[in-house]
Amino acid sequence: MSFRFKTIIGIALIESVLLVTLILSVLGFLENSHEKEINQRALSTAKLFATMSKDAVLASDLASLESFVNEILTNEDIVYARIYGDGIILAEGGSKEHLEHTHDKNNTSLDQAIDDVFDVTANIAESDYIYGRVELGLSIARIREVLDQASHWSIVIASIEITLVAVFSFILGTWLTRQLYQLKKATEIITEHGPGHQVEIKGRDEMAQVAKSFNQMSISLSDSYKELKNINIANKKIAEMASESEAFVKAVLSSSLDAIVSIDTQGMIVEYNHVSEQIFGYTREEAIGSSMAELIIPEEYRTMHREGFESYLKTGVATILNKRLSVKAINKQGCIFPIELTISPIETGKKLYFTAFIRDISEQENAKNELLLSARAFEAHEAIFISDSHNKIVRVNNAFTKITGYSANEIIGQSPGVLSSGRHDSQFYNEMWQRIKQTGHWEGEIYNKRKDGEIYPEWLSISVVRDINGNESYYVAHFIDITQRKQAEQKLTLARKEAELANEAKSDFLATMSHEIRTPMNAILGTLGLLKETMLDQEQKKYIETADQSAVSLLHIINEILDFSKIEANKLVIEKSTFSIEDMLSDCRKMFSDKAIDHKNKLNCHIDPDVPCYLISDKLRIKQILINLINNALKFTEQGEVNCVIKKIKQVEQQIQLKFEVIDNGIGISKAQQKKLFQVFSQVDQKHNRQFEGTGLGLAICKKLVNLLAGEIGVNTETGVGSQFWFTLTVDIDPQQHPEKKALKIKQKNTSFKPLNILLSEDSLANIVVAKAVLTKAGHTLEIAKDGRQAIAAVKRSVENNHIFDLILMDLMMPIMDGIEATRIIRKMPGGISKIAIIAMTANAVKGDREYCLQAGMDDYISKPFVAAELLQKIEDVSNFKPALHITKKTVVDESMRVPENNELIRQLNELPYMHDKVLKQLAEDISVELVPEMVAVFIKELKKRLAKIEQACEQKNVKDIAFEVHALKSSSGTYGALKLQLMSKMTDTACKEKNQLQVLLLSDSLLKLIPETIALYSKKFPT
Repeated sequence: MSFRFKTIIGIALIESVLLVTLILSVLGFLENSHEKEINQRALSTAKLFATMSKDAVLASDLASLESFVNEILTNEDIVYARIYGDGIILAEGGSKEHLEHTHDKNNTSLDQAIDDVFDVTANIAESDYIYGRVELGLSIARIREVLDQASHWSIVIASIEITLVAVFSFILGTWLTRQLYQLKKATEIITEHGPGHQVEIKGRDEMAQVAKSFNQMSISLSDSYKELKNINIANKKIAEMASESEAFVKAVLSSSLDAIVSIDTQGMIVEYNHVSEQIFGYTREEAIGSSMAELIIPEEYRTMHREGFESYLKTGVATILNKRLSVKAINKQGCIFPIELTISPIETGKKLYFTAFIRDISEQENAKNELLLSARAFEAHEAIFISDSHNKIVRVNNAFTKITGYSANEIIGQSPGVLSSGRHDSQFYNEMWQRIKQTGHWEGEIYNKRKDGEIYPEWLSISVVRDINGNESYYVAHFIDITQRKQAEQKLTLARKEAELANEAKSDFLATMSHEIRTPMNAILGTLGLLKETMLDQEQKKYIETADQSAVSLLHIINEILDFSKIEANKLVIEKSTFSIEDMLSDCRKMFSDKAIDHKNKLNCHIDPDVPCYLISDKLRIKQILINLINNALKFTEQGEVNCVIKKIKQVEQQIQLKFEVIDNGIGISKAQQKKLFQVFSQVDQKHNRQFEGTGLGLAICKKLVNLLAGEIGVNTETGVGSQFWFTLTVDIDPQQHPEKKALKIKQKNTSFKPLNILLSEDSLANIVVAKAVLTKAGHTLEIAKDGRQAIAAVKRSVENNHIFDLILMDLMMPIMDGIEATRIIRKMPGGISKIAIIAMTANAVKGDREYCLQAGMDDYISKPFVAAELLQKIEDVSNFKPALHITKKTVVDESMRVPENNELIRQLNELPYMHDKVLKQLAEDISVELVPEMVAVFIKELKKRLAKIEQACEQKNVKDIAFEVHALKSSSGTYGALKLQLMSKMTDTACKEKNQLQVLLLSDSLLKLIPETIALYSKKFPT
């Protein structure tokens, strides 16, 4: 592109940008001013129109509204107008095309009015209550026409101006390029023939001055060119000499066996040879230009290096230059190793360099250290001798002389055979040397002979030392005198035999004494049994019962001592036979049924379904272990539960590993006391000795029996919480199972529900009375919270009091905070409190509510009105961690007791009774006939209270308060059988959810008539 063309393009572009910017600014200003004007005008017109229409809308004066619309349409800029009241079009006018277009609420810019209509809306309100709204559409066609004309004339003017600028630029560019062309031609001549050429000078302007300067430059370049030519000849000779010198230096550096590193006065590396790369790991490219201190000097020495370096530069004095030093260095991998170093200063002209000659001496240092270590090891207390490949002793240590009696002068050069005791045959030595040849090592016990002829035992270790070719060069032998150890072993063996004899004697004594005591004990128990059958007065019966209980306890102690003595004497034999594990567990339960009742405990037994019924093992010993554990659990548990559970751990072919658990919620065992568990004659808590009597042998016997059965036993316990004793056994499965007996599988289940601590979150007093009666009758304890916030406070309070709720029954619709929000807050609480079971209770028994509750974190869902049996079953399922959500069996409920849920609600309203007798009858069966009148009185009281609140909400047209009251009324009326009132409440609740204010107010009027009628009917049926 030529200079002339660039000049034309540049000026034209600059002018074009300025013009476009000016035009866009003007057009933007016009558009913004019109937008502000149309916005202000539109909003003012809409608000004025809304004010004019307000009274007519409130009075539903459609004629006046139609007149207002026609009047405002006389304005030629307004293309349509529309008035709404309660969501209904009360009046509208304008062209059909504009009335059918989509209203865009309030437009804020002309660009939004894509259909040339500027939409605007204004609300018709009174005291912050919106009764309706007006919608207007203003035409902006005239504004767009004005803007289009302004844009058209701006473009025409700009085009003319750009054309004139281009012509002027062309003339100016032509004049300039003519002078520049002469300079270009002169430059080409100089390039081809060399400097010295002169150009013709015309005129006295700036271009003439440039030509004059060009001529002077050409003459100067000609003189410089001649001088440069002479210099190049001299430099060529110098370069040849430097090249030869550089090649020589490189050859020296490459052939050096040491690392050579050169640095400048800044400490930066300027030279780094191939050996340096091998020693330090950095390539030449990585090292050159880097700080030597940071690269190869360990961090602990860097400060000292810098201080010495700076001192030399200042004073010129250094003590380490031109000396051979041993220091430490660090490589790229971060390993610190020893080096030998010599540093020499080198001056080249005005520059000073330092060259270090470095040698890695790691191998020399390692060899030196190895020699020192070997010397230290050789002087150890362990005897050492070294023999060569010809089996001649070449060195011994002081310990060798001390043990054998041979000095170094006496034994060196001799064969190790001089130490032979003669107790080992040739085969022993042949096997020893064969092992040494194969593995390079042998160790073992051997008898050798001292210099004085004494034979002694020693522990000998022989290792082979090989040369670089792999040939055996030396044998290193280590040995210790084990005479004292052998003597100690003999004494220990003798002591063990004596202890076994003493233990057997003790066991025999215990067994004999136990048998001797059992004989008269049987007579005592028999006599006491006969006395019980005779005629006795109350005092005599008391004495007999005391004596009988003491005799039974004494017999139990004797049996434990006898069992323990048998185990200690290894006289207890494990006998395997086929048995039914169900029958065995049933026997255990029957044995302790009376004791469980006396202690006010519940004894529950359970066998997992995947445990085979018939097994092969020692039934008597397994039963004995279970009896001991169950007896302890009942003894240390007051008014609680003891659960005996048998589970399958794993099964391999015909063998199965079982886990037996005995779990109680008794006094528990502290960590300090747990150390005494399973010890002989030991009780975990001495302060309970008088209350909980025993020998302390029970758990010790259990442990020994489990060990005999090749199993494991343990305990998980905590003070005040309870204990879980468990043991695992691997038993055989009897291949001859009897399917017809599977029905005998024990799965003990209480006939009554497990008592729970329940929190009921409910704001309806009538519903509270019903739920309280049902739950307390079932044995549960209850705490009431009347809204979600109270429920959260109760949960936190239960944690502080260490009395956490087992279950929460949570109503969904409550004041202050609903059940969903309360559940979400509880689920976010720390620790186990967030896992409390929560069942939703609500009158919204429609599809989707169940999923909504579960998503909020609830465990199950029950609709109101509920059946007592169904509620109790839900509570049991959730509290036992059963998947209640998947229960297919449903409680059968009379469909006539349910409110219909279809589109014919209004038609069926007249067919429903004010009071449904079946609901009241079911309520009486679930709770108590005597309590029904009292509960109905509470229901009537609640109806009166809600009637007053609904009347007040209707007067204030407060749909939110109406919705809250009818939702609660919907559930409580259904609970007491007021089905007509329930359906009307449900219809009103639906209208509230749909935000249909007119429908809500109409239904509320009907509800206000129906509630007094219901109150009168129930008051007559249940007079107070």
